[in-house]
Amino acid sequence: MKNVDLKGDSAIVIGAGGAAKAVCFALKKMHMKIYVKDRTPAKALELKKLFGVNLEDPLFENIAIVMNATPLGMYPNVDDMPDIDLKRFTKECVVYDLIYNPAPTKFLKYASTLGLRTIDGYKMLVNQAILNLKLWSMEEVAEYLLSVSDKFHSILDSL
Repeated sequence: MKNVDLKGDSAIVIGAGGAAKAVCFALKKMHMKIYVKDRTPAKALELKKLFGVNLEDPLFENIAIVMNATPLGMYPNVDDMPDIDLKRFTKECVVYDLIYNPAPTKFLKYASTLGLRTIDGYKMLVNQAILNLKLWSMEEVAEYLLSVSDKFHSILDSL
């Protein structure tokens, strides 16, 4: 998310599983105020203990980013999407869906029709693969791939 210009200081994370933990960790490092929405209160409470997230409803005009960290909308259940009223957010809000198949998801298509900026999970998937190469001692290959990854993403975006 280093190339994403966020307007605001708050984020909503939908979900409370492993992906949501990683998202909350990253958002906390960015000093964002985090709100978590999940259908399992115990899992959401765990994120509150770990990261100090908020479980109440936010002021929607302060939300910079909404992140779907659930499998809702992932293949083969492509018609599913999180239950959140995207009409309540300002046009500066970014809607990020960690799902990369399909890209874009129904959730992102809907957000786009409302004029919201959207990001799918494909770039994250590719960057995770590159960083894993580095972790598993293929540092030179990983450094090269990181240096050309933006060009790679531009090519994919143009397809």
